[in-house]
Amino acid sequence: MCIASGEFASGSEASLRDAPPRLIFKDPRSQVQNEYTVDLLTPLETPQHLATYLREQFDSWKPHYEIPSYLEKDLAGCRNRDYFVRGCVTQMRDGIPCFLDEPKCYGQTLFAKVFKYWYFSGLQHCDNPTCLERKRSLERSAPDCGWLAFRDAMLTSVACWQPWGEAKPFNLVVPKADETVQLPNSFCIDVRGILNVWLWITRLLTGPIVKLVEELNMSGFVDDTFHQLWQGLRPDQNLRAVESSRKFYEHGFCVNRLWNVSLQSRHGAADIPYIVEEALKAPVPKSKSLHIDCTEETCMIANINSTLVKQAHKCPSGSCVDKTTFPPSVLNQTFNGIAGGPSSTTPLTQITAWRIPQPGQKPYSLCSPNDSYAAISHVWSDGTGVWMGTPGVINTCLFEYFADAARRASCNCIWWDAISIPTENPARAIAINNMVKTYENAKVTIIHDQDLVEFEWKDDGSPAIAMILSSWFTRGWTAAELWASRGHPVKVLFKDPNDPTGLKPLLKDLDMDVLAGDLSRWVEPESDGRECPFNNRALEPTDKLPGLAHTIATDILASFRWTEGQRIPDLQALLRMLQTRTTSWARDRTLIAALMSLPPSAIDSTTTAPQMTQKILANFGSLRTTEIINHRVPMSSDGPWDWAPQSIFDLGQWSLSSDPMGGWSYIYDDGSIKCEFLAYEVLQDDVIAEYRHHPALAARISVALSKRQNCLLLTTPRIQQEDTYILFQPISVGPWIVMGRWIGCVSLKNALGTSRRHYNAGTNVLGQTPPTYVLGKNRNSIGKSLPTMSFDSTFIALEASRRNKSSSSWCLSVGKHEEQPEWLPQPVYIYHPNHSTAHNIGRRGPTHPCGTLLFDTSRPDNWIRSSFLKGLIDTLDIEKVSVCVDGHDHCLGTTIIPWSFPCPENEYYACWDNVPNVYTSVFHVVDNIGKVTSNLDMTLGFSTFNAEIKGNLFQSKRSGSRGETFIESCKRCGKCEQCKGR
Repeated sequence: MCIASGEFASGSEASLRDAPPRLIFKDPRSQVQNEYTVDLLTPLETPQHLATYLREQFDSWKPHYEIPSYLEKDLAGCRNRDYFVRGCVTQMRDGIPCFLDEPKCYGQTLFAKVFKYWYFSGLQHCDNPTCLERKRSLERSAPDCGWLAFRDAMLTSVACWQPWGEAKPFNLVVPKADETVQLPNSFCIDVRGILNVWLWITRLLTGPIVKLVEELNMSGFVDDTFHQLWQGLRPDQNLRAVESSRKFYEHGFCVNRLWNVSLQSRHGAADIPYIVEEALKAPVPKSKSLHIDCTEETCMIANINSTLVKQAHKCPSGSCVDKTTFPPSVLNQTFNGIAGGPSSTTPLTQITAWRIPQPGQKPYSLCSPNDSYAAISHVWSDGTGVWMGTPGVINTCLFEYFADAARRASCNCIWWDAISIPTENPARAIAINNMVKTYENAKVTIIHDQDLVEFEWKDDGSPAIAMILSSWFTRGWTAAELWASRGHPVKVLFKDPNDPTGLKPLLKDLDMDVLAGDLSRWVEPESDGRECPFNNRALEPTDKLPGLAHTIATDILASFRWTEGQRIPDLQALLRMLQTRTTSWARDRTLIAALMSLPPSAIDSTTTAPQMTQKILANFGSLRTTEIINHRVPMSSDGPWDWAPQSIFDLGQWSLSSDPMGGWSYIYDDGSIKCEFLAYEVLQDDVIAEYRHHPALAARISVALSKRQNCLLLTTPRIQQEDTYILFQPISVGPWIVMGRWIGCVSLKNALGTSRRHYNAGTNVLGQTPPTYVLGKNRNSIGKSLPTMSFDSTFIALEASRRNKSSSSWCLSVGKHEEQPEWLPQPVYIYHPNHSTAHNIGRRGPTHPCGTLLFDTSRPDNWIRSSFLKGLIDTLDIEKVSVCVDGHDHCLGTTIIPWSFPCPENEYYACWDNVPNVYTSVFHVVDNIGKVTSNLDMTLGFSTFNAEIKGNLFQSKRSGSRGETFIESCKRCGKCEQCKGR
């Protein structure tokens, strides 16, 4: 039985026998023994006598995998050759009743579902020699699993080829945790081992990381059921990660680099133990003393100024005096006449690579378009940078070291930033703007890292793990260089086991030698590896197969080798590549992000980091809603981009995990962003805590909370689990859209409760789907901040928007106006007394203040709330209040207000340039309009109503109408194409 507390099951067969899942199984077609006990030792296979029964269940099921000719002989004696003829379609298996007792815990439920899945699959034990050979090869690399029968069934399905598809849809058997089956803290079955086997086999079958991610998106970690299971394993995963991290540190490695893996791998901290297990097989690194003071969050050598590191030697003595000069004047002169851009068709990036001179000759020329150059990717902290010496002067032995590697890669030229970047502006700026193109146009990229050069090459997957733990993999510029090299081979320098000097390293291909191969082309030969995104190795089951750690490292590295459409698809992908990377200069991180994600025409290395952030976000055009959450001071205190921090690296912190991401938010060209949120009112008694990263942000939140009635708490189900909300001030309401101002992220310390009002779906508040919210739209057409709306005013405007969704005129009431109708509160737009015609009011966002108005025909005069008027005065520069000549009690004076009703949504489709009907009325200013209308901003008395409104009212003539009263709130231009076509 699963238990509520205690240690996680170790996964060994002995420990699982103590209290294993054990259930009474009833075979639906057995003629010999109809009921028997099944447990973890029962083989997972289909009995022969079930063949007829399974065909009856789904008799049209046919094999859809034609056995390729080269496997015909191998599979001649395979007992699973006719697998699809015998098997029962996956979706039907769970519905076949066969267990007499109900599972009593999560582990038993999982066991029952998995057992049934394989029992009705058609899979049988196979003794075919070639299948057994493939299975033994798989067993050598497959992860351990305490449920040996499950591991055996998974490996059999692959070894026999025909049933390999059975290994993939494991998500179909994951039970959903509910009130009757809760996730325990300790399982009675080796859930972790089961998951590891499934993830490993899925990765082998599917191949490249993008395909694995697609598989998980369809059936894995974005699925709530799978996420619940993963959450249940998290305590054990964290414990194992912490223990592994301690061993890693004691061995002399940098723990910061290890935990960076958790921010880049698919499964976060859960992957750390597998990386550590393989890493500990390596000797103690020479750099051990440099990482004694490193923590999981910080590497002590990551941010050193590498320009101060003395240039290295690559000669036996380690101290030769020979220098080679690459004159900077040659580079600078090359750029003459192209400061405003290239003046010829010659690719700019080929101008600054040097032709490798013959031995004894001096460098004399840059390469031509017909030459092939190797681009060097390295870290300056290894002493391979320019140092503080004379520009262009390089240790000869260091240059010859790289030149030899370039020659071995069949290149006669070399691009190396120590000698290939001009020293003068604007030539230097042009070269940096084209850095990505430099590496894209290279014939080959050569990676040098001192840790890797000292890492003895082994064909066992350890080089890939060494790469993701290397200094080279921590730097920002090397990330851009690897990304830019995705279209050509990448070579990595490793220590040659047969070279005692260490001065002649091996040149290994990243794709074909370092990264893990897979079985994707073996299981689906016609698909050519499912259009493999990088040149990965095609393996067969009898080859040496990669282990779990090797595939983890491969997927991290492979993300730089390919993304959809040869561009970085979204912010999450960019952050996975760059979040953990460091640079000598802080601004360079944003510049690198721009170089990797923006089209060349949009890159300008002279712009500020916030400007580059805006370009990057606008270029992506969308973010996952959870990626918006940040606790920084925004780059704009109001208006466009008021939701975005100055750096993209302060966004997306929640997206670097296996949590479900939720919906998408869409970025407009003007810097506003459209999102889907749950929205709640802010109560006076709410205990709201600010995230105090900066006192200015805390002050901003405090000021907003001084008017709590004008604030909303926005969140999503995922964000809400962390008690996190966005404090938001509504400004205006359009067709089912609330526009407003981002204030900041806050934490609600008390419970939401059940009586709090909100705008969400499935409630009695609106009864519709939730509105969308646009952040960063809170200024009028001349750039002034618009006044905020209260929760009640926003609700009134949303309700009116819903009521007028399918109408071409504005609905004012649900009763006949001759018979004392029930007038409804209305949203209205407010104008300056000397306003010009406002076209398309509310169509593209807030341009004028928005308030709420009610017809009060019991009184003659019009009234406006003083606090609402104050916001209008600040926004519209309305003249001061005049003295009231009528002598009303509590009247503070009078003011002239032009106003209009919104235009119905249908009118925006009927006319592209409609104009609102604007009324100009005198309003008396009071602190409180009245008890009944306390939530409103304005009332219109019977004098103005009779004079200007009543004569324009009309009744609905639709069949089934409830007698609604309408008014034409806008008029069509009569000139646009829509009007002319009517």
